[in-house]
Amino acid sequence: MKKFYQNLLNSINGLKEAFKEHSFIFELIGGLILLPYLFISNIDNQFKFILISVYFVLLAFELLNTSIEKLCNKITTILSNYLSK
Repeated sequence: MKKFYQNLLNSINGLKEAFKEHSFIFELIGGLILLPYLFISNIDNQFKFILISVYFVLLAFELLNTSIEKLCNKITTILSNYLSK
């Protein structure tokens, strides 16, 4: 149970870091526009499911990208144009 609690705290800390990233916030705002539109629109349910799935995969990859950037910034102190902050 202690391990589960520690994992929960780590996940919450990761989400706090993600909410500091502007690109993640913009993607969440885009989702707030996309999801109601999908429920209102007259689109096939399979296509709605595909769009929602792709949206959540996009959010997952943004979290992965953010974590890799944070890790690379901790590993090296040399400034690089390839690593954004």
